[in-house]
Amino acid sequence: MDIRGFAKYLRRNKSKLTVECYVNNLKKFRDWANGRKYDRALVDAYVQYLIDTGLSAPTVHQHFWAIKSYFRYKGHADKLRGISLPKIIERPPTCATHDEIETLLSLKYLTLMDRTIIIMLYTLGLRIGELVTLRVTDYNPETHRIAITTEKKRSGPPTDYLKMEPMAYETLEKYLKERTIDSPYIFTIDGKTPISTETVRYRLK
Repeated sequence: MDIRGFAKYLRRNKSKLTVECYVNNLKKFRDWANGRKYDRALVDAYVQYLIDTGLSAPTVHQHFWAIKSYFRYKGHADKLRGISLPKIIERPPTCATHDEIETLLSLKYLTLMDRTIIIMLYTLGLRIGELVTLRVTDYNPETHRIAITTEKKRSGPPTDYLKMEPMAYETLEKYLKERTIDSPYIFTIDGKTPISTETVRYRLK
């Protein structure tokens, strides 16, 4: 899979954040495919896999857009026409668009913690419950990978290891270097306990 060429193709008309989001989602598809042929049947199976894991409809659509953009880059976009995607229920949006994220990050009153939270949630596709459990030791600065544990699995080995894109790991490393609290948790208010999901939601309102 030509990840590097795809990223270069996207940079012609996409923002840095959008490029990193698409590339990260495409890498997840590549890892899941595990060497199988990239065709319509495989993409169809991957969409069903995403649905079965409990991802929201807007998030499934975001993953599919990344894959479709790659197929377009390779000149095969027509092969994915008609693939069934979960219906997005018309209601107040809970999944921000690329433009909304860019606008949010441009706000001057955001703290470095706020920016780090937003970028990690968006580029890694994390749930808030997964974000708040992150510990400093979960991040490997040499490989730029971070261990993710689901909300339902608070103990034991991590569920997955995600490769972070430059914008995400550079922001995280800057935040960890500059924060004044010494804590085993990446995101914390008092240093003793991880930040709560309610606090994250409040900060992002």
